[in-house]
Amino acid sequence: MDAEPTCLTNAVCVEIFCGKGGLSKRLRAKQFQVISVDHLAPKGIPVLRIDISKKSQRDVLEQLLALDTILYVHFAPPCGTASAARNIKPGPPPLRSTIFPMGLPGLNFAQQTRV
Repeated sequence: MDAEPTCLTNAVCVEIFCGKGGLSKRLRAKQFQVISVDHLAPKGIPVLRIDISKKSQRDVLEQLLALDTILYVHFAPPCGTASAARNIKPGPPPLRSTIFPMGLPGLNFAQQTRV
């Protein structure tokens, strides 16, 4: 049985690792329903706080993404470990790269856990 297409007025956009919520704010300004997801909640936007390092919370995210009303999902790289600002000296060391998205070789345990 084929599912009926979602009416755009009921469609939902999801921004995962929303950070400060720039994309979420723009989508809301265009009248889209938006669910912003991150482990922290910045001021100014509602955020579904989920820590994907915990299985029970990953399950919640997977259930959300399985909804028929989802129109668009945006996955941004997690800012704390993938930010280009980590390449600015002095500052925290880079943890990922385009060649090593799952973590640079030689990371210590705490860095690898964060990645």
